[in-house]
Amino acid sequence: MPLRTIVGFVASFPSEREADDAPAGRFLAEFIATQLRTAGFNLIGPNERQGWAWDISATVDGINIDTIIGLVDDLESKPPRQWLITIDHAVGIWNRLFGSRSQRDQREFAMRKFCEIIHKTITSDDRFSHIFWYNKDTFDRPGDSPGTTP
Repeated sequence: MPLRTIVGFVASFPSEREADDAPAGRFLAEFIATQLRTAGFNLIGPNERQGWAWDISATVDGINIDTIIGLVDDLESKPPRQWLITIDHAVGIWNRLFGSRSQRDQREFAMRKFCEIIHKTITSDDRFSHIFWYNKDTFDRPGDSPGTTP
């Protein structure tokens, strides 16, 4: 089964824009970043992403992972999604075409490790509910079926 790298959830963090006009989610992004640092990940951020979300950049086993944390406030969807975290890594065209299986496995392992820490963080905290993971290739498309794990 492909790794799910998008997680939607409801959480009791402030969902209003900040007083300095920063996007909602600063406390949520700081909480996630703190938990990732505690787990031993080397991070940059959270940094504001063009006024609408928060970025966290990490290096996991030499793989650069980009994370966006943002308010979607889609409580009418089934399941409801107030917040969304997307986790991705850039793969250059050269590596995509000519990268070895071991490189792909290394990227998959790093992404899985990162997603598992986020999953553990949000499932072990009572402020989070309605936690569902999505495959980035099928997210929000007809037939998309979220799961309860990455």
